[in-house]
Amino acid sequence: MLNQNSHYSEKVDSPGNILSPENSIFSTDRDYLKQQYLESSNKVYNLDVSTDLAQIEAKVWQGIKLEQEDKLAEAIEHYRQAVELNSKSAVAHHILAIALKKQGNLTEADRYHRLALSLGQDNDLEQDQGDREQKSISLTRSNSSIVLPKITSIAPGTYVENNQLEVTKIYLQQAKLYYAERRWQESINACQEALKICPDLPETYKIYGNCLQQMGQIPEAMGYYAQAIAKDPHIAEVYANIGSLYAKESNWQEAITYYQKALAIDPKLAKVCLHLSRAWERIGEDERALNCLLHGLKLQPEILTVPQLMELGDDLFQEGKMELAITCYQSAIKIQPQSKELYLKLIKALEKDGQWQKVAVCYQKVVKLQENNSAQDSESKKLRIDNLLTGNSKTKCLSPSKSTSNAMGESSGAMIVKQEDKSDSDILVSQYLEELKKQPNSPTIRLNLGNLFARKEQWQQAIANYQQAIQLKPDLLVAYLRLAKVYGIIGKTLEGAELIYRAYSIQPEIATPEQHYKLGDFWLKHDRTIPAIGCYRRAVQLKPDFKAAYLKLQNSIELEKRRQQSIKVIDTKQAHSPPSDRTTEYISSESQKASSSALKQQSPADNQLREYQKYFDRAVAEEKAGNEEVACQLYQQAINCHPQNKEAYYRLGKLLSDLKQWHKIVEIYQKAIASNSPEFSYHHNLGNAYFELKEWQKAIASYEKSIALNQNFSWSYFKLGEAFMELKQWQAAADAMSNSIKLKSDFDWAHHKLGDVATHLEDWDTAVRAYQNALKITSDLPQTKEKLTDALRQRSQADMQQAEGFYNDAIKVNPNDESLYFKALEVKPNNPDHYVKLAQIYESKGKMNVALSFYKIALQINPQNVEVKAKLSSLQL
Repeated sequence: MLNQNSHYSEKVDSPGNILSPENSIFSTDRDYLKQQYLESSNKVYNLDVSTDLAQIEAKVWQGIKLEQEDKLAEAIEHYRQAVELNSKSAVAHHILAIALKKQGNLTEADRYHRLALSLGQDNDLEQDQGDREQKSISLTRSNSSIVLPKITSIAPGTYVENNQLEVTKIYLQQAKLYYAERRWQESINACQEALKICPDLPETYKIYGNCLQQMGQIPEAMGYYAQAIAKDPHIAEVYANIGSLYAKESNWQEAITYYQKALAIDPKLAKVCLHLSRAWERIGEDERALNCLLHGLKLQPEILTVPQLMELGDDLFQEGKMELAITCYQSAIKIQPQSKELYLKLIKALEKDGQWQKVAVCYQKVVKLQENNSAQDSESKKLRIDNLLTGNSKTKCLSPSKSTSNAMGESSGAMIVKQEDKSDSDILVSQYLEELKKQPNSPTIRLNLGNLFARKEQWQQAIANYQQAIQLKPDLLVAYLRLAKVYGIIGKTLEGAELIYRAYSIQPEIATPEQHYKLGDFWLKHDRTIPAIGCYRRAVQLKPDFKAAYLKLQNSIELEKRRQQSIKVIDTKQAHSPPSDRTTEYISSESQKASSSALKQQSPADNQLREYQKYFDRAVAEEKAGNEEVACQLYQQAINCHPQNKEAYYRLGKLLSDLKQWHKIVEIYQKAIASNSPEFSYHHNLGNAYFELKEWQKAIASYEKSIALNQNFSWSYFKLGEAFMELKQWQAAADAMSNSIKLKSDFDWAHHKLGDVATHLEDWDTAVRAYQNALKITSDLPQTKEKLTDALRQRSQADMQQAEGFYNDAIKVNPNDESLYFKALEVKPNNPDHYVKLAQIYESKGKMNVALSFYKIALQINPQNVEVKAKLSSLQL
């Protein structure tokens, strides 16, 4: 890959210098073409003017194009072919070396760099320095396209210098690799090779000195370090190494001087702090030694082992230096956080220092460690959302996801005390009760008391303290979840679920989309559609492609609408009033009773209606008990008794959807549509079933009927668009996705799908805009960034094609304007007609070398052009 600092020298004889200022016909924005095609002098590639030159040019150009397309292996193959065409081509060797380096093949890259350097030097010696002009051409990358470089005049030898730098860097990398493998002599050999080429890099002297130091050659190492500093006086590592050399000779004052110089350059060198501390200690400066050591420990606790840190901490504790002892123990804990012994030492030091709040936190850590190490912490005591929501609350209860629970426990200072540690827990309860007298409004103290009482199975005291914690701090999520756990244990499942719902409402991110979904199912089984709707909404907000959650959200909304309508028909005296406490946001299970009452009042003598209600109630009970198959049969019998009642269809459809029985769903909703007045949701759900069965045309027909009945339901448009995509009907899909976005502009996946559709339509502007909108909503939406990049590249290529058309039109108007041809070739470099025309223009001006180059390029692109062959033959005579 050509990098920004790669330079190529163009060497031509003065009499025929086609790139000299007075004859140059190239603007600075078009030197890429000059670099690749217009080196007419045989000195550049060390070739005679022949077809070999054109073949090498073509191979190099093809390789560069492949690199543009990130096809590095294929590009390298073309560069190798260029080298094979002529083994004396310095440029071909150089380009191949850079590509190999990019591929990671450093050994082979090194070989080709040296060959390129040798060829470049030989070529340089053959030239008369006064009779040539050096030009530098560089290439840069901008995203996926090559930015055309600019020609700048440079001093003679720059090409060689840049090759030297590239080769030197490879040797340095080789030296570092050998050093890491402790192969000191081989690392030194690589440094020696680097110094032969480029003797001014301080990095080389530093590595050389490091190797000599490792080999025990102290005076020699000093010499190379001195040369490194002479080249660059700001290398902290060199000063530190010199300090270590003086330390080995017990020259402590000089060692201190150089260690201090290293730290002045880079104060974050923890190991240098350790070395400096030892040097201070050797000359009796114990206080300075200690302060320096503690500074290093704060930067990197691992510079001492845990036993060393414990010993140092104990010594400082005995000396009464509590703050310093605390630092040592804390550093040890960072390395070994599961050590109860370290925490106990830290607690003693903190008690001596009067830091009681930190003492309490450390006690919590100790108790937590005891709990984690206990073999009696059985699975029956773990908190699981699934168990609470399925009613198995007497043995298991709810907690958030593991990572969330850990995070909340850490941030709130919450702890759990083992039941077996009676003395520890009693002491801690007493301590917290005393602290509570001083801080009666502390939610953290209340929370920890609740945890202690819960572990001791004193449930009422635990509940009271958790409730107080919530009252003091209404957003203390861990208190809601701990209290929910207790309610689950004592069998108050609904109360526990309500607390979980409130916690998830405060911060939805503490639960996974699947947990929100399961909590929604729990509420539906208890006929609480309002909280169920809230749960499903949070699930789809966290996971926009959660199709099952979307389906249940829609069904829940429709169910709630029907229940509200049923309530309205009840006599005012029998109407159910919502409770006045916080649960007013829910519709209680009384709404189901109201629905039942309404049905009975409408036709009390109707035997069919009574039969319907009997089967329906039994179906609901079986569904709650988890007997889905039995519930499905009972719902079907209820529908047979009363085909006009919508709720049985919805419940049955939901169950069948969970069971993925799509054919049965089709039958159910076809019957619902035939037996009832027009209802958009029946058609939408029927479309979903057809979609799952991959019957795309039927799905489209159903979604279109849903839209005809309700033009404000964005999900029908979205699903319609997906169905059209499956049929590759891209324009229809685009229209449907656009309509979905108009109704719900914050649905990231709709924007993403619109981008996919626009890509197939090659509407790159729309694709780019759609992917960008998706990323504005969700910055890490899967695959969207990659697709946006592809769309931007495609749009760029389309713009280039349009630009080529404009240039071609301009050429028709001004066929002798050479600048137009070069601009057109920047857009499309492989147009042979443009090269032929340029050759004719320069032939008419008497610039035969330039004309010859252009004819060769045209023939390389189109070898069948007889006229160009004849013209080349005549010019080469």
